[in-house]
Amino acid sequence: GLNQEMGRQKKRLLANMLFIGNLYLRQILASSIVAAVVGELVFKPQEPEELHVDCAVELIRSIGHTLEQEDKGRGRTLVGHFVARLKELRSRELYSTRCKVMMQDMIELQGKSWRMKVKREMARTLREVAAAARRPEVEFETVTVGVRPKLVVARQAPTPKAATKAIDLAKVRRCAQYFADDGDADALVSDWKAL
Repeated sequence: GLNQEMGRQKKRLLANMLFIGNLYLRQILASSIVAAVVGELVFKPQEPEELHVDCAVELIRSIGHTLEQEDKGRGRTLVGHFVARLKELRSRELYSTRCKVMMQDMIELQGKSWRMKVKREMARTLREVAAAARRPEVEFETVTVGVRPKLVVARQAPTPKAATKAIDLAKVRRCAQYFADDGDADALVSDWKAL
């Protein structure tokens, strides 16, 4: 019924926030767009709905680290304003305990430089799974959330320019002509390297 439809709508909205966050991390959206979205969600004159607070927290959690590190200080300012707004909203009786705890977790995550403990998942053999089931200890690792993917960072890194030397066009033509005359690929390679 109605609760199922509201649950689907909430999942869709939270997924959209993750999508917007990923677009920002991949440098498809500017931080001004993120600021506009967060502003629409929680910086209205009237009290934001709990769902809007959930969405804003999800968005900032997914990009907070990168947003704070970049954008010439504007990102740090945006995150600072957002955390201040969360502290303000957390004190209100309008929100559920779940929402207040989520706000507090977000504030603490930002205070810990976006570092969070997560359960380490890794491939295991059947024997290792059975052994892990007998002992109750859980393996955790600390990760930084909201970091730009390594692929995007690698693409941004300046590529070292190879030393270029002037190539004599007459020599290139001569190499091509020799290859056309005798068809010897090995000779072409050695002549080309000698250029």
